[in-house]
Amino acid sequence: MFRFNRAASVCVLTVSALAASTVLFVSGCNNTTTPSSDTKTLYDRLGGDPAIKAVVHDFVGRAAGDKDLNFTRVGKPNHWDATPDNVAKLELHLVQFIESNTGGPKIYEGRDMATVHAGMGITEAEWGLIVGDLKATLAKFNVLQKEQDDLIAVVATTHDQIVGK
Repeated sequence: MFRFNRAASVCVLTVSALAASTVLFVSGCNNTTTPSSDTKTLYDRLGGDPAIKAVVHDFVGRAAGDKDLNFTRVGKPNHWDATPDNVAKLELHLVQFIESNTGGPKIYEGRDMATVHAGMGITEAEWGLIVGDLKATLAKFNVLQKEQDDLIAVVATTHDQIVGK
């Protein structure tokens, strides 16, 4: 379980609801790319559901503990209460978002990004910090650079629906 510092925060990327983001990569991360891996989906290259779940779990904890972010959006119109149920729902939606956008079997059941992030006031600087937290998590799991870049590209498709809303 994560302990959330309400004074610290980040944008809630309901990955973006990534966002994010993902034990994407617990298995197969240290392997070199083979010609046949070019035909695999990003979902498969990340390690499938167990890897994506592990990465998402780590990412949410990292982002929530990031002292430079306002993860729960304290002082914003769309403040988020980080109860265990809300954290579990966030992680579920992040896994669904990632899997559905990387060729996996899950369907994203969350709301659209603009609606989810309305009133959060996420800045460009906070976006950069959250992407940095995702990159740090991916590095922790030894995700290959190509897979990191490909996942970040998926997350980047949500930028305009999240920043400044």
